Amino acid sequence: MTAGGRVRWGIAVAGVAILAVPAAQAQAKKVVRTVTKTFCSDTALPIPDGPASGDFVGGLVSTGKGCPKKLICGYGGLPLGAKVRDVDAKLRVTHPAVGDLTVLLVNPVGGLTTLTARNGGAGADFGFGSTGCGAGFTTFDDSAPTSIEGAGPAQAPFGGSFRPQVPLSQNHGTFGAGDWRFYFDDQAAGNQGTVEAVGIRLKYRYIVRMRKR
Repeated sequence: MTAGGRVRWGIAVAGVAILAVPAAQAQAKKVVRTVTKTFCSDTALPIPDGPASGDFVGGLVSTGKGCPKKLICGYGGLPLGAKVRDVDAKLRVTHPAVGDLTVLLVNPVGGLTTLTARNGGAGADFGFGSTGCGAGFTTFDDSAPTSIEGAGPAQAPFGGSFRPQVPLSQNHGTFGAGDWRFYFDDQAAGNQGTVEAVGIRLKYRYIVRMRKR
């Protein structure tokens, strides 16, 4: 009997203690689920022009507040323990010379990834069409055939997918729920731009313990 008055019993066989296991626990099984979702935010944030220190602007994408039915979720609306398996970053930026820009992505636990650092030269804009979440985005994807590094004005407005300057795979295995933040720094004076929309495509995995019937 334990200090709390509960009975715990077992049988010793050849020096090995065999403890009784509650039936509900014995019938539980572990199920691994993988989900892919896209999250987007209309931002319409002006980017401060020029290389002054600390004049960057940030756009935020949240994984939301909705929790799947019958699951326990924390802040960010994903099931507890959900970890990143893959992530792509999406930009819609109007700017006459995107080679002025450095763009960073910061995950919910503070890990930083450089998406692009002054690539694209005098090419105008990241993405095309609508200036909201319905836009044609520039997508940063580790599996893209073309890198953003060395991309020139002829490829503007950089529709489709590009490999980021630093691989997004460094986010794999981190907790994905919460706020993903984009930071934009214009490092050359003379051109004004706007962050129209930002987004992420997030593939995450979580574990559910289910009772067998």
